[in-house]
Amino acid sequence: TVTYSVVKVVNFKADGAALSIYPNPTKGRVNVLVSDLTGKVSYTIVQLNGKTLLSGAFGNGNSVNTIDVSSLPAGTYLINIIGNQFSKTEKLILQ
Repeated sequence: TVTYSVVKVVNFKADGAALSIYPNPTKGRVNVLVSDLTGKVSYTIVQLNGKTLLSGAFGNGNSVNTIDVSSLPAGTYLINIIGNQFSKTEKLILQ
C-alpha cells in the first residue's frame, strides 16, 4: 500500500530570492513561484538515478511558472531549480 502526505508548499529564500514549489505531491502540473530574481531560472526534473526527463527555463521577476509533468509515470523525482542567486533541489512526488 502506498500512502502520500498532504499537499505541501516548499518555500526557499536565499540572497533576497524566494522560491515556492507546489502542489507536492502533484497529479500532473507543478507550479514554481519565483520572486525577487534577476536573470533566467532553469529547471530540470530527473529520476532518482540521475537521468534527466524534463528541462526548461523561466523568465525573471515575480511570476508563477507551471511545469506539465503529466507525461511522466507516477513516482518520485527530483526537481532542480537553478538561478543566478541560488540552486535548489527538492523531491517531487507525482501521483
